[in-house]
Amino acid sequence: MSIPKEFKKKRILFSFTLGFGLLAFFLYQSDLKEIWEQVKEAEFLPIALAFLLHYSTYLIRGLRWKEILLKLGFKGSSWGLGKITLIFQSVDCIVPAKLGDLYGAHLVKLNYHLRRSASLGSILLQRFLDTAGTFLLIVGAVFFLFGRTIPSQMISLLHWSVGFILTGTLIGILFLWKSGWVSRHLPKRLEVLVESFKEGLRPETKSLPLLTASTLLIWLLEAGRFYCICQSVHIDVGFAAAIIIPLAAAMASAIPFTPSGLGAVELVMVNLMTLLDFPSGPIKYSIIILDRLVSYWSQIPIGLITLGVSSYSGMKIWNLQEGTKTKSYQEVNP
Repeated sequence: MSIPKEFKKKRILFSFTLGFGLLAFFLYQSDLKEIWEQVKEAEFLPIALAFLLHYSTYLIRGLRWKEILLKLGFKGSSWGLGKITLIFQSVDCIVPAKLGDLYGAHLVKLNYHLRRSASLGSILLQRFLDTAGTFLLIVGAVFFLFGRTIPSQMISLLHWSVGFILTGTLIGILFLWKSGWVSRHLPKRLEVLVESFKEGLRPETKSLPLLTASTLLIWLLEAGRFYCICQSVHIDVGFAAAIIIPLAAAMASAIPFTPSGLGAVELVMVNLMTLLDFPSGPIKYSIIILDRLVSYWSQIPIGLITLGVSSYSGMKIWNLQEGTKTKSYQEVNP
């Protein structure tokens, strides 16, 4: 089974079909000609800065991931982990339900000889940190912007976010607390996998300050990305709105039915921009399209380029066995 064959599976085709259907609905009431003119006239320098801010977060993500993996005996570099993060999140832009995370765990196994289950647990921990960090920043921005007169739509968003985070936290605590009892009743191989996954998922107390600070910095840079996109089309956006819109969109990207929330993210963004009194008309759609070009569409070719370049510099990218016949894989050192 190869990666190209995986991409042909019906679930991936269905997820893209659904995503493009949502995109069509998103663009249905807009003026495509005027949007295109505004996109063409956008200033280059703010967009270039938006690219820089977005892709610089992968350096910080690599540093954060290394801090999590040190307790597992990790000996590599944060730069290598940053590249792996970019690669598997690019895969997430193609496959639904964050299945690219599995490839990220596989890359860590190939290149750093850590268990896939432990690496997957560490990726899930990062997902939880990102969710909690974006929620805290959104809550702070909402209260800064609205005070005590928070719109009902925003309250609904906060309620949904709180429920999501509390549910995830409760599941995580129960797993860490009771998984030992469960694993003892499993076959030995599964017991080892569960314990390994739990080890990757559990953060060390001494690492929490760095994990918290790096997570908040990542999402402040992403807010800066959205601010720069708005500046490229000469729209002034306040600090609070620059946090709320891209971070709420990032939470919406967790919707599992389309790749990285394709279509759903755009709808969330346009509704939030309407709620936050952005100028009406095609300008909102132009901002969203430019922002998604940076944060979503560009990741697919850049991730593939990173994977290809890495295949000539030492990083192992695929180890494929079919029966007794082993196909060679390219090796590169991140």
